[in-house]
Amino acid sequence: MSGFLSPQEQADFDREEHEPLRLYKRDWARESRRKGSPHLRSRYGLEQEDYNRMFEKQRGCCAICGRHASEFPKRLHVDHNHETGKIRGLLCQGCNQSLRIFDLGLVQQALNYLREELDK
Repeated sequence: MSGFLSPQEQADFDREEHEPLRLYKRDWARESRRKGSPHLRSRYGLEQEDYNRMFEKQRGCCAICGRHASEFPKRLHVDHNHETGKIRGLLCQGCNQSLRIFDLGLVQQALNYLREELDK
């Protein structure tokens, strides 16, 4: 359809075309936050109220980067120790995925490396 419309008309068309999907995603995310996710109980043994308490304790922010949940398209993820199952906190997707990359030994080595650079 582009080429026949002015840039403004094209932008208006695109917005109108995608508005129903945007509203659906927004409403689904709100409802999901309100009702909770079924995997909270099955995977972590958490009820929605438990998640909400953690969320409030962290003031709605990722426990690592500190950015608020409203900045992300998905709810904060439940971070847990994969060996013990102990829940540590709520993380954004980026921080949660970053933890998977590093083991504690490697993180300590990286910190030592960066500290050495600061001391020079």
